[in-house]
Amino acid sequence: ELTHAYGQDPCVAAHSFLSRTLWLQGLPDQAREASRRSLALAEEISHPYSSTMASIHAASLHSYLREWPECYAEASRAYDLARERGFGAWQANAAMLRGLALVHQGQVETGLAELTQSLFMWEASGAGLVSYGRTSLAEAYLAAGMRAEGLRAIEEALYPNEEAWYLPEQYRLQAELLLLEPGFEDQADELLRKALDLACAQKSRALELRAALSLARLYARQGRQAEGLAVLEGCYTLYQEGHDTIELRQARDLLATAPPAPGRELSQA
Repeated sequence: ELTHAYGQDPCVAAHSFLSRTLWLQGLPDQAREASRRSLALAEEISHPYSSTMASIHAASLHSYLREWPECYAEASRAYDLARERGFGAWQANAAMLRGLALVHQGQVETGLAELTQSLFMWEASGAGLVSYGRTSLAEAYLAAGMRAEGLRAIEEALYPNEEAWYLPEQYRLQAELLLLEPGFEDQADELLRKALDLACAQKSRALELRAALSLARLYARQGRQAEGLAVLEGCYTLYQEGHDTIELRQARDLLATAPPAPGRELSQA
């Protein structure tokens, strides 16, 4: 009855959005479980719109976890579901995720073309989340090493201010794009510190870890390795699960490059 009334199954929607929230809170294993529940329930009730929504959120979670082949596969499934039923906004969203996944897998030209075209479709639909879409484009340009285009996209992403949940990542990406050329280290440092402080205030451990990784790499290049690793370790040790995820592995590898202080051990599942 509720699915009829609201056009989507409330339980599927709840688990879908919960997966994103749990990831942000630094609980990737629980986020994966919420996503699996959403997909399973959507399959059980056989409601096309709910199934498409669950698949989109699952693809999004794969993108947050940097699982690009899985992101592409799930986004393609969502794209087919949306196209079959005429869900224009979901189709555009799925195509954006496919394009981003392709760029990260080395198919830069094809991925950017799909991402750019689908972003225009997404924004034209009036679906909102303009800032997130432009940030995805900036991330793709960063992966492709296209500094000027990426900075333009991130400036467009920062203009709307209602999507505050992703601001730490926007500041981090802006810093990383600046660092594609020498001479912008101080500005990047300021942006990364801003990202760290905001992520901490929002209790967004996932985005805090990303900012700490970027800061540790910058400081390592500047001969300030110990300072950067201290910040990174403070974020890393907050994690009690998900130690198989790419970014936690990267953090662990970075922390292993410095001689451990007396009594210092890395928590690892």
